[in-house]
Amino acid sequence: MASIKPVISLIALAAISAPVMALDIADNDLQLSVGVQLQFWAQSTEGKADSENYNRVTNTATTTGTTPYDQANNTNTEPAPIDFFLRRSRLNFKGTFKTVWIFSYSLRTDRLDQGTNGTAGRSPQQQTAYIGRVFKGDDWTSQVKGGLDYPFFNIADVGPSTAYLLPGQRATQSLDGGTIGTSARGVGVSYLLSGPWVTWGVDVLNNVNEAGGSTKVRTGLFYSTRVQLSPTGDWHIGRYTESFAGKEGKGILLGLEAGDNYHAQPGTIAESAAGGTTSIGNVNGNATADTFTVGAAAPGAGTVTSITRDSLVYGADLLFHLDGLTALGEARWQKDKYKINTSTPAGNQYTGNQDHFIWLIQAGYAIPVNHATQALEIAGRFTEIDQNTEFDHETAAFGSQDYGNSGTQEEVGLNWYFSGHSAKLGLNYLHWNAESGAAHENIFRLQQQLSF
Repeated sequence: MASIKPVISLIALAAISAPVMALDIADNDLQLSVGVQLQFWAQSTEGKADSENYNRVTNTATTTGTTPYDQANNTNTEPAPIDFFLRRSRLNFKGTFKTVWIFSYSLRTDRLDQGTNGTAGRSPQQQTAYIGRVFKGDDWTSQVKGGLDYPFFNIADVGPSTAYLLPGQRATQSLDGGTIGTSARGVGVSYLLSGPWVTWGVDVLNNVNEAGGSTKVRTGLFYSTRVQLSPTGDWHIGRYTESFAGKEGKGILLGLEAGDNYHAQPGTIAESAAGGTTSIGNVNGNATADTFTVGAAAPGAGTVTSITRDSLVYGADLLFHLDGLTALGEARWQKDKYKINTSTPAGNQYTGNQDHFIWLIQAGYAIPVNHATQALEIAGRFTEIDQNTEFDHETAAFGSQDYGNSGTQEEVGLNWYFSGHSAKLGLNYLHWNAESGAAHENIFRLQQQLSF
């Protein structure tokens, strides 16, 4: 367990926040909203990394003991007593033109100074940049847009991140057709249809996690679709949110989705390449990748000319709301299919698969306080993470993301809503154990959020 002094220090950082107002600018043709999202984190961790290396090819294990683990930097070193950083720092411009054209332009500097105190991670990146057209009917609305945005897919990634039940992102975010921890956010086109009881979307984007092309194989695209079903009337949920912050009402929503990251290239490999290695998949419990030596006997006698990956993703989630209670159950599957081509002998092809599965349940209950102008919420979540379902000896350490690698994860938290999700304070404890071995992590997080 983490020492008590950093935990007391985290609690002492809590401060009351004032209500926030959004900024809107409008004339006869243009309506522009300016928004800011700031999530300040103070985090104290204690963990171990297991040096066990279990090779699933030879079924042998090599163990040299455990080492301290610094989650903020993902290194086998002692962590700082408290790590201060900005989990999200975002500036958003969003609006409409002549009521039917929509646009968004936003910048982000997420994980600012996580594990460091330098300027390297302080440069802003593009978060969204798209334009679209809205078509409105009596009961149905549709929109078509193009540019940089999240697809209507993997709701743990889409968010909204301002309304998370617990400060950390759900682990199901990691299964989006790319490598673990990446986002499907990219440039492409999308269609969204919304009606009284259904919302349905289709997206076609550039490949997720595409590292480059090949001289022999053409890269593909990322395709996804999601449908959300919610009954009309009293039980309708109009907008998906992880927590309703104690708001009165009720509702239920079912989400179903599928995606295909077709012919993504895990690496850039030229046919004339000589020497070096290329890696795919996960070969052992210490998160080491399958390694194929270029130009040697593994996987073939000749140079690796191309590697393609097709990743199929399926997900289902059920959201429930009844006054102060919000509950969510979610399951997600991903199958990675690899094809490796070599030049000697010509046309040699090797294939491999890796299956992932993550499921979770979470719930929160909020009660009104301060004459019902604020709310206090207790929350919890249990997550089972398996990044390789055919291998039961994964010993990888937690990682630098909000959630752990393969293993089990329990979280409890307390949220104070000063002005809904616009101004809230969250205190969260997370405990994670690796699927195999002695790797573990204990994390105390304090989050102060201001969003408008």
